[in-house]
Amino acid sequence: MKDYLQEYADLYSLPFSYRPNQTAIRSRENEYIDKNYKKNVTYTINEYGLRGSYLASKKLIVYAGCSMTFGIGVDDDETYPSLVTKQLGNEWAGLNIAHPGTGPDVQMANITWAIDNFKIDKLCWYMSDPHRQIIIPEENVISLYVPVDTNILPPKLAKRFIEINTKLEETWWYKTYWNIQTIFSLCKAKKIELYMTCWQGEYDYKLQKLKKQYNVKELGNMRNIDLARDALHPGPKSQADFARRILGVLDET
Repeated sequence: MKDYLQEYADLYSLPFSYRPNQTAIRSRENEYIDKNYKKNVTYTINEYGLRGSYLASKKLIVYAGCSMTFGIGVDDDETYPSLVTKQLGNEWAGLNIAHPGTGPDVQMANITWAIDNFKIDKLCWYMSDPHRQIIIPEENVISLYVPVDTNILPPKLAKRFIEINTKLEETWWYKTYWNIQTIFSLCKAKKIELYMTCWQGEYDYKLQKLKKQYNVKELGNMRNIDLARDALHPGPKSQADFARRILGVLDET
């Protein structure tokens, strides 16, 4: 599947997404496929460049996050956003605005886009590692930086980026924190029920006071029960288990 990364200026458009209206068997050209995995996996990308179909309904639930929410390595109908929406019933529509490999910066951009363009009733945000950031490499193409994978960037640039961000860790965390507060405030103003967990425990702990202030409910964490087709991400059983537990949280409200 071709990424939405095109001309430099075009990359500032929202949402951060894939090319609209396509289907594929790989989320990216180099996605590993486990030959022992027996199920077919199809990635359906809708008119917004986001995963899954979207049909307007009376109520809307939006899902934000990274690859675990997007559902790398599992079929369209096996992602937890798809499973939760289906169980909520016909009066609900679901919109999966997650994008693989992203951090809070991209996720907050997509959330803001969704708030601007839809009337949202519930938002489930499974926030990823806040070390992940958007940068602009020397080739003038916006890329995603994951600290544990320096192969994404040229070695010299990767080393320099790590050194700088290590020194500025507290600075970028506070900036991330303030931006998260803005999202919480937007949801409060729009009367959107917000469910949110950062799957990196250290940062989720740092957000507890802010969550309480804005009445943000806990989304919970996904358990790694099985593996997806890429032998890396959570598989169908993990997605289904997370969906059941999310539905339990939604039922409590």
